Amino acid sequence: MFLVWGPEMVWLHNDAFIPIAANRHPSALGRTAPSVCAEAWTDLEPLFKKVFAGESVQLDDLALQLERYGKVQEAHFTITYVPVRGIGGEVEGLLGICSETTEAVLSRRTRESEASRLAELFRQTPSFMAQLSGPEHRFAFANESYHRLTGHRDVIGKTAREAFPDIEGQGFFELLDQVYTSGIAHKGDGVP
Repeated sequence: MFLVWGPEMVWLHNDAFIPIAANRHPSALGRTAPSVCAEAWTDLEPLFKKVFAGESVQLDDLALQLERYGKVQEAHFTITYVPVRGIGGEVEGLLGICSETTEAVLSRRTRESEASRLAELFRQTPSFMAQLSGPEHRFAFANESYHRLTGHRDVIGKTAREAFPDIEGQGFFELLDQVYTSGIAHKGDGVP
């Protein structure tokens, strides 16, 4: 947490804020908020103005560029900024409660990028492929070759039985059930 106080916006923070303050600690203590947050002030100033006008601010993914240990780095936060009122009821300060979410945001971004890359590889594979999930064998993905093979049926989100009612009784649904239940792969060659 941090506190910004008075018209000079004097900055104070607690020990839990030290990892966020990084190399600014302890020199940030007692300085003005605009000087402590100089590289991010363009993004923070409008939020601080809202709070000093009496409005609370809550954001789940505030992205900032922060100088830490000699270089500017991308950082993400969940923040709550609330006005602190004086004896007369006027806003005299701002209380900031922050949780850094940078690691989670960057990890999610990496996972999404990898998933996108794999989906593109899957899509471009010349062999027909589909991904089904759950015991009901619901189509999560099918590549273009699969769509061509099946006459461009709309299969995504449907169960195998919903997508292909015309193959009932040919043993394919039972084979899917067996593979799903046992976890043992099945390979078919020349299957009509």
